[in-house]
Amino acid sequence: IQSGSSNYKMYGISSEEFPPVSDGDAETAFTIAQVTLREMFKKTVYAVSNDESRQILNGILISVGEQKMVMVATDGRRLALVEQEIEIPGDVSADVVIPTKTVNELVKVLQDDGSVKIKMGEGMVSFELDNILIVSKLIKGSYPNYRQVIPEQCEEKATVDRENFLATLKRVAYLAKEKGVPVRLTFEQNQMRIFASIPDVGEANETVPIKYTGKQIVLAFNPDFLMDPLRSLSSDEIYIEMVDDLSPAVIKSDVPFLYVIMPLRLS
Repeated sequence: IQSGSSNYKMYGISSEEFPPVSDGDAETAFTIAQVTLREMFKKTVYAVSNDESRQILNGILISVGEQKMVMVATDGRRLALVEQEIEIPGDVSADVVIPTKTVNELVKVLQDDGSVKIKMGEGMVSFELDNILIVSKLIKGSYPNYRQVIPEQCEEKATVDRENFLATLKRVAYLAKEKGVPVRLTFEQNQMRIFASIPDVGEANETVPIKYTGKQIVLAFNPDFLMDPLRSLSSDEIYIEMVDDLSPAVIKSDVPFLYVIMPLRLS
């Protein structure tokens, strides 16, 4: 490489040393808008597990069939699910788990315009868009039955302004930034109190107006786990559905999305 008085020499690697690029037998193939795929990834990827002892959870489950695509990610303490209606051949049906690294690379290249062609074969998946082809191995194994952890019926429901809730959590979480310190949410008549207490540091206490007329419920959560889905959504309002102080809570929005989060036990 030469530029003016600069001269650089870099040694490359022969293309023969790289494995051949193949998308397998491509048993399943369909096309989806790039922006749709990117937004679905963003709504789920943060919930992927980093625990390598359960490798099947180190990626996103993509389930395709019946004219819709469902994405699921979970680490055992929370679960994010989003679904989208898409136009696919009637006989197309597949369940694959894509590694997190592949998802992160796709999020970088997917654009607001255009489409992406997805091919799924035996142990492989490929994404073709514009002049880019990304081929990835799939994670082998059976994904857990995620439907079992989604509460069938939540008796209490609160409507919350998403941006206000997120901004409040950021302030409280800043004080509670020490790892393992939870925030406590107290749901009362048309208000939610957010509280955190940190030994030798202090405490934070804020009140957020909400639409709620149910019984008092007190839940404690990892603040980062609460903020992750709020950052990925664009809805003005989100809905928090609850059963009691110990059962999982469910966050929903005005799009086909839900987020199940396990509460922490209060001492």
